[in-house]
Amino acid sequence: MRPVTLRPARAIGPMLLLLLGACEKEILQPQDVMDRIEKSVTLPDGAAPVSAYDRYYAFDKPGEVKAVYLRAPNQSAGKRSWLVDPAKLPIGFDGDCRLVTVLYDVPAKRFISVTCYDEAKDLS
Repeated sequence: MRPVTLRPARAIGPMLLLLLGACEKEILQPQDVMDRIEKSVTLPDGAAPVSAYDRYYAFDKPGEVKAVYLRAPNQSAGKRSWLVDPAKLPIGFDGDCRLVTVLYDVPAKRFISVTCYDEAKDLS
């Protein structure tokens, strides 16, 4: 029987997020993190409502989620995906806020930045 080796990012990242606060533990599923971000994000001027975008999420680094919102060309927008590999997040350089990038600090429960094409809304 071969031993099984788990890679920490692949084993834990998409299944369960354990966040340690000062005196508390918070256990969140990826669905909870996506909900938290979408309920409180303020998109830049010129952006459509969150529901008009397909939304992709991944850990960019420990405790930091990167989300990419991609405006769908038709009425089928609104799907959400949690990706294990942040390199698989969509990229684009189209104007008119068709692509919005969100960086979110999960333990601090705050937005680092919300970017629409060349304009960045730095919230630090």
